[in-house]
Amino acid sequence: MNTVTHIGIDVHKDTYSLCSFNFSAQKSFGQTRIASKSSLVIKYVRKLQKEHPECTVLCGYEAGPTGYGLYRDLAKADIPCVIMAPTTLPKAPGNHIKTDRIDAEELARHLAWGTYSAVHIPTPQDEAVKNYTRLRNTRKKALGPVHTKKGINN
Repeated sequence: MNTVTHIGIDVHKDTYSLCSFNFSAQKSFGQTRIASKSSLVIKYVRKLQKEHPECTVLCGYEAGPTGYGLYRDLAKADIPCVIMAPTTLPKAPGNHIKTDRIDAEELARHLAWGTYSAVHIPTPQDEAVKNYTRLRNTRKKALGPVHTKKGINN
């Protein structure tokens, strides 16, 4: 029987927290914290695939300021990945303790239960245009308003 292992990744600038979740067993496992390098996530997934050759893998993380680099690196390594819109993830009411480990486990569960909406992933060309536009607008703002010379035609 082919099972799916869902891997939630809590992404930060310096570290990633990972947690695997087996939907059929309703069990979390393989919780770890690594440096924020795509190659280490790929290594984690490959190790999991070696230990559980009967399962397929789906990774996921929340959209945020870190961009799409991890997604693209996983795609190059033929590892399926979803970027989840944070506003679509249901939160239980009340005051909860928030840790990276718990966040990674919750992301893995959201993947398994399908309680998220995926974010559209722009192409590298789309991102380049967006960055150019931002740079252009920043430059225009830094230069200030254009001053016109008065009395040229007088």
